[in-house]
Amino acid sequence: MQVITHRLRGLLFVLTMSSFVSSPSFGQLGDKVASIDLLATKTKLTKKPPVPYKNYTVYELSDGTLTIREYADKDGKIFAVAWDALSHPDLSLLLGTYFDDFSVSVTHGGRPYGRPSQSEVRGEHVTVIKWGHMRAAHGKAYLHSDLPSDLKPEAIE
Repeated sequence: MQVITHRLRGLLFVLTMSSFVSSPSFGQLGDKVASIDLLATKTKLTKKPPVPYKNYTVYELSDGTLTIREYADKDGKIFAVAWDALSHPDLSLLLGTYFDDFSVSVTHGGRPYGRPSQSEVRGEHVTVIKWGHMRAAHGKAYLHSDLPSDLKPEAIE
C-alpha cells in the first residue's frame, strides 16, 4: 500500500511540474509582429502596450517568471529579442531560422568570453548574449544587418 501511495505522489508531482514546464513558442527573429499577438492568445503571457521609438517598437510579454521583449522595425519585422527568466528559454524557438547560424558559430569557433556567467556568440547573421545565475537568466539576440541606426546593441535589454 505504501509503495502505491508513494508512486501516486510521484506521478502527481510529475504531472504538476509538467504544467509549469511548458515550452511556449515566441515570436522569432525575422517574423512579423502579428506573431506576437498570436503568442499572447496561445499562452499565459500577458502583452503590455507597445513602446514606440523613432525607428522601432518594443513589444513585451510576461507571466511574472518570464519576460520577453521583442524589437520590431517600422515594417513589423522582429530584429531583436531579449529575455529575463528563471532559466534561459529554448533558443531554437526564439531564433527561428537563425538558430542554425547560431549553432554553426558555437561549434566552429564562436567562443564564449567575458565573465564566467556571460557568454557571447556572434554568427554570420545573429549575435546571442546570455548571462545570469541560477533562477535569474537574462539574454538577448539580434540580427546584425537589421539593427536601426539609432539603436546600439548595448541598449537591447
